[in-house]
Amino acid sequence: MSDLILQTKGLRASYITHLYGIDREVKVVDGVDLAIRKNEFFGIAGESGCGKTTLLKLIAGFCKPPLQVQAGKVEFLGLDKPLSLFDATEEELYKIRWRNISYIMQGSMNVLNPVRKIDKSFIDFAYPHMQELTPAQFRERVVGHLGNLRLSKDVLDSYPHELSGGMRQRVTIGLATLCSPEIIIADEPTTALDVVVQRETLGLMKRIQKELANTIILVTHDLAVHANVSDRIAIMYAGTIVEEGKTVDIFDHPAHPYTQHLIRSLPRLGDKEKKGYLKGAPPNLADPPSGCRFHPRCPLAIDRCRTEVPLPKMASSGTMTACFLAE
Repeated sequence: MSDLILQTKGLRASYITHLYGIDREVKVVDGVDLAIRKNEFFGIAGESGCGKTTLLKLIAGFCKPPLQVQAGKVEFLGLDKPLSLFDATEEELYKIRWRNISYIMQGSMNVLNPVRKIDKSFIDFAYPHMQELTPAQFRERVVGHLGNLRLSKDVLDSYPHELSGGMRQRVTIGLATLCSPEIIIADEPTTALDVVVQRETLGLMKRIQKELANTIILVTHDLAVHANVSDRIAIMYAGTIVEEGKTVDIFDHPAHPYTQHLIRSLPRLGDKEKKGYLKGAPPNLADPPSGCRFHPRCPLAIDRCRTEVPLPKMASSGTMTACFLAE
């Protein structure tokens, strides 16, 4: 318990809308339990639409309509006593955001205001948490921090559109790390970047994690990225965690059928064998299937899968797996 920095228990959340007299509920996170440790790279993987980004919002304490929490809690354990993010006041959340928990959002242009220079973004995000510094001292701190990210001080006087995609991404990483937070949440930080810039960005994040000895929660559907940086991985499907374990165990001995298909889909040098694919499509989260949510597409499904929800249990591979066959 002492090495944990954040945990979720029985987390259930939905997008609830009421339009034209019709109520609609999309069950996007359903019964998620996570225990994230200090000083680790924790990866969350899964196909588009499985609920990864929404889960990150909940972990960061961003829960605004139409997103509503039905059950469970998220606890930050980096303070003197556990802080339940859903029960915390706005003042408590304001104090920990960017100082204790920071967020690298998906797409650098979603974070940076296109009509404000980069230095204004640092003032907006970080300076409220560093009031012990004068404005001149704060700017000097920012310039030094950007230098460590291989960015010149001229960047501060630029608008976002004047920077390349890689430079903007390094700016957002700089914003998220300036206050040396215990947890950095990264949502698809390498999306839309070319391969060379992706490698630089991942290397930069690994170096920062090592220097700050903090925890990075990384979401990406690219398993190759997780193979390079993540210590542990949680595989997400249709709002549920179907498998969780050490990265090496997930890749060498995947226990859940969905994880097995993800691993088999990865390209390998010299492999000319035709890749298989899963039939069907991910379920409609407004009307998810009964039992295991993967059973309509699972080639190994049995009758029990259609009626009962499998609970995560330790598989022989060493991973926690929500599958009756893995037992």
